[in-house]
Amino acid sequence: MGKKVLVADDDPGMIKILTHILEMEDCEVSSALDGEAALQGVREIQPDVLIIDMNMPKMDGLDVLRKLSGEQGTPVPAILLTAQDPEDLAGVLAGLPHVVHLEKPFELDKLLGVLQRLLG
Repeated sequence: MGKKVLVADDDPGMIKILTHILEMEDCEVSSALDGEAALQGVREIQPDVLIIDMNMPKMDGLDVLRKLSGEQGTPVPAILLTAQDPEDLAGVLAGLPHVVHLEKPFELDKLLGVLQRLLG
């Protein structure tokens, strides 16, 4: 793929796993441990895809995605990872059409399929 992906999660273990998976898919991976770092990372790195956890310190994943949507003409495609029920997020995600929700724990094949679709 050769694309840039920013992984934002407050769990270093999850970042390590996702980084390994994404590097196997020939992605250039950067990471952030909180919402503010994720926001800054997107601005600096301009990734092709953002993989972001819902619950993080300083700013949650949805707040980051909302802020980015307001700043950019074409927001970065994103995968929102959360254990939260997708029905609880349906209304919020309707306003963020560039975001795909995946439940934790996620299936690797599903994550890679969504990633490939978002990367084009």
